[in-house]
Amino acid sequence: MLRRHRRAGQHRVPLGLKTTITRHNVDELDAMRQMAHNWGLSFSAGWLLSKRRDGALSKVADCRLSTSECVALEATDRASAIGWTEAALRESSLGPDRNFDCQAGNAAFVINPLGEMNACVDLPLPAARPLEIGFRAAWEQVQHFVDSAPPLAPLCLACGARTYCPRCPAWSRSETGTLTEPVPYLCEIAHARKERCGSTRMPSPAASPVS
Repeated sequence: MLRRHRRAGQHRVPLGLKTTITRHNVDELDAMRQMAHNWGLSFSAGWLLSKRRDGALSKVADCRLSTSECVALEATDRASAIGWTEAALRESSLGPDRNFDCQAGNAAFVINPLGEMNACVDLPLPAARPLEIGFRAAWEQVQHFVDSAPPLAPLCLACGARTYCPRCPAWSRSETGTLTEPVPYLCEIAHARKERCGSTRMPSPAASPVS
């Protein structure tokens, strides 16, 4: 790997080191950071593991970090902390029942190996087929899917930690089979984040009345 890094550097190809943190390698995080620093590379890590998007069984529960471990890592990772502060401020200005709050179906899409156009890599819907109906029609189908998505579940709308929650339709679908329901694992993380960062007094989105 080091030889390839040097070769890429000779050709001015920008490189970075990115990894996924699990219970099995979290103790090596500092060593990975140092390795990237020694090589002169940027370093990033993610540690929120979702279930398989195809619904197949996996050992994600054995790999996921606990809520306290996730929040502790974010507290020591300046880039992550800044990112969540910006996300909280951004989401606080969204409509109270908006479900998709990213670029999926707005300025982004993915096409999988089957030739299906979907909203994002983690959400295999609406499975539009541009090779059959044309690119414009497929893109419009993706946009319609996102625009017509049902609103958040009432529990999420009324939650005071919503601005700290990474839940999205893809997460909900993989964990609950719906596009709207809360994900208990992420609920725990959101409340832990709020408790740690609450002193910043982030604004919360107005909750819709629950009937």
